[in-house]
Amino acid sequence: MEEVASYDKIMQTVWEVAKREGFARGAFYGMLQLTGYGTITGLLYLGSDLIAQGQLTYGGLSAFVIYFFMGFGSLSTLGTFYGDLMRGLGASTRLFEMAKSVPSIPRTGQHSLNRHSC
Repeated sequence: MEEVASYDKIMQTVWEVAKREGFARGAFYGMLQLTGYGTITGLLYLGSDLIAQGQLTYGGLSAFVIYFFMGFGSLSTLGTFYGDLMRGLGASTRLFEMAKSVPSIPRTGQHSLNRHSC
C-alpha cells in the first residue's frame, strides 16, 4: 500500500504540472491570437482608409496582409519549437544518465543475447 500511495502522490504532482502547463499554453496562444487578430483588424481598418484616400491600392493592402500572416504564422510556431526543444533536451539528459549508470544487479549466468539470430 505504501507504493500505491507514493505512486498516487507522484501522479498528483505530474497532474498539477500538466494543468499548469496547459493553462500557460492556453494563455500564451490566446494572447497570441488576440494580438494577431487585433493587429490584422487594425491593418485592414487603416489600409481601407488609405485606399479611400487613394494612397494605397487593393493589391498593396492584400500583399501586406498576406506577408503579415506569413510572418505571424512563423512567429506563432516559435513557442511550440522552444517547448519541444526543452522536452527533447530533458529526455536526452535522462537517457545519457541511464546509459552511464551501473546496474545494481550483477550480471551472472550463462544466458547471452545472440544479436544475429533474427
